Amino acid sequence: MLIYEVVFTVVLKRDIPYLSSFTVLSEVLNYSMLNSRELKKAHKDLMPKYYNFSGLYPVEKNRAYQKGRIYVFRVRCLEESFARQIIQCMKASSFEVMDLIATDLKKKDEGHIRELVSITPIVLTSDEGYVLPEHNPLEFIEKRIVGLLEKKYYNYYEDKIQVPQFCNGLIKTNRIPIKIPYKSIHFLAHKVKIQIADNPEAQKLANLALATGIGEKTSLGMGYVVANYYKEGKRS
Repeated sequence: MLIYEVVFTVVLKRDIPYLSSFTVLSEVLNYSMLNSRELKKAHKDLMPKYYNFSGLYPVEKNRAYQKGRIYVFRVRCLEESFARQIIQCMKASSFEVMDLIATDLKKKDEGHIRELVSITPIVLTSDEGYVLPEHNPLEFIEKRIVGLLEKKYYNYYEDKIQVPQFCNGLIKTNRIPIKIPYKSIHFLAHKVKIQIADNPEAQKLANLALATGIGEKTSLGMGYVVANYYKEGKRS
C-alpha cells in the first residue's frame, strides 16, 4: 500500500478559530474540487472517501489561527492521481480565507505501525447519536473504528478482510467530548491513542487509517492520525 501526502502551505486572510478550522479547510478543498470533473463527481459520491486532511499547523496558543501568518496542512490519500489533481485544483482556485503559496507531494511506503495517535478529533455515532455509550465506551470505539475500516478496505480493494485483533490497547485522551461546529450542528468528538496489534490484517487496516483517517466524517478532516512504528521508531 502506498500513501500519498500533499503538504499545502498557505497564508491566512482572516483569523480562524481552531474549532472552526476543520469546516473552513473542508470548504476550501471542496470548492477547489469543482475545477476537476473527476474530483467533483467523487465528492458528490456517497461511497466512502479515500482521503483525509490534517488541521492547520502550527496551532496557536490562544487556539485561533492568525491573519497574515503562514500555516501548513496535509492531505493524505491512496491514489497519486487524486493527489496531483487536488494540487492542480488548489492552484486554480482563489479563496476568500487564504492564499496558497506552496505545495509538496510526498510518497510513503506501507510501514510496520506500532501506534496510531489521533491529531484531529474522531467522530463516532452510536444509538445515542454522537454520545458514546455509557457501558464499555472504549470497546465501542474500537469496534466502530475497526468496522468502518473493514468496510472502507472492502469498498476500495473489493477484498473482504477480517481482523483477528486490531489493537493491543486503546486510551481516550480527552476528558470531556470535543464540540466541533459544522453548519447548524455540533459533532461530539474524541481523541485516542491506539496500540496496533502485530498481525498482517491489523497492519493493513492501520496503514489504511493513516492514509484515509479513522471514524466518521473523515472527508471533513476528522480522524486524522499519525503513526509510531515498530522498527523505524519514527513519527509520520
